[in-house]
Amino acid sequence: FARGSSPFGNMYPTSELPAHSSRGSASGSPPGGSVSPKFRMVSGRHPGRAHMMDWVSTDDVGSIYEDDVHDDHSLGCDVEVLEGICHIIAMGVLDEVHRAAAEMEYLVSSSQPKDELDVGGWKWSAAGAKENRSAIGGVTGLWDSFLRIIHSDDSVGHAMVCGAMSKLGFRNTYNVVNMMKHPGLLTALIELLEESHPIKVQKQAWRVLHNCCSGIDEVKVIICSHEGMEDRFVSSCLSEDEEVRRRAVSVIMHASSTDAAKPYLVKARIPETALQAVMSSDTEELATRIRATLASANMCGREERSFLTTAPEMLKEIVMVTLSALGETEYCGIKWSLAGVMLPLFNLSVSDSNKKALIDVGCVSLL
Repeated sequence: FARGSSPFGNMYPTSELPAHSSRGSASGSPPGGSVSPKFRMVSGRHPGRAHMMDWVSTDDVGSIYEDDVHDDHSLGCDVEVLEGICHIIAMGVLDEVHRAAAEMEYLVSSSQPKDELDVGGWKWSAAGAKENRSAIGGVTGLWDSFLRIIHSDDSVGHAMVCGAMSKLGFRNTYNVVNMMKHPGLLTALIELLEESHPIKVQKQAWRVLHNCCSGIDEVKVIICSHEGMEDRFVSSCLSEDEEVRRRAVSVIMHASSTDAAKPYLVKARIPETALQAVMSSDTEELATRIRATLASANMCGREERSFLTTAPEMLKEIVMVTLSALGETEYCGIKWSLAGVMLPLFNLSVSDSNKKALIDVGCVSLL
């Protein structure tokens, strides 16, 4: 889609949300070739609300991620094999679904899988998996099949299907848009985040949302504004499982960087009810505490207030992260984006209660 445009079109009434823009621009043909139907959202609101989104067919849906670009020199698995796997999942036979979901996850994994599977003789490669993501995402009935499995009582199937979905959504705009627009699918995913589900299912559902929330601004809004999501943010940030907390915080951090999604998080008091406990915990993984701090700083805007009184040591960590981003090195095992840390740092500098602390930790010399 053209620069400044969106795969969702004009989604929100201007009276409800602040103006915002989607990330990036693109050119090239839609992924998946002729088997992939193409859609564009033109009006309405997100799934789960009274008014459903209206979608129309279009021939000019481009891409903003490298995975969406189709290469005529195919390294992907044979199309008949891919469609066969999707057909097995659609049939819904328990053991067969588990096997097919594991094969699909293998075929679309962006990194080298731990275990090698024999799927139609295809040998894993990052480039081939990229093509498989685009091809599988265009198979008719795929999202319906996933939704039926999520609605079943098969918790193993829940986890395995979410594992495949999370990888299908990795840097693939087309698949993410289709997940978000499919009636009932986002609602079903959010229900899997409830504490009544096994931890493995919760982890996999958060992985889906994490990959969906790391790109398109409108997707962040859809997720953050969906009914029940604020409760899932809070409960997951307070979860006893480290990965569940980390994934929830990461989704919040990505969403908080978008002006249109931020009001939903602020209104739900997510910095106070969900992130503060993570920031203040001396047993939490440092990278997760940093993400929680960046997200909270994103949401404090330019208000004259300090939310870091409960975790003043995190100011030094923000400076360390900024130094790392400036030098393009890793900190806590992560390569941080310089743009992603400068806005939170600016917001923190507004509060008088933060200024002396920022000077003391070397912020002035850094700038």
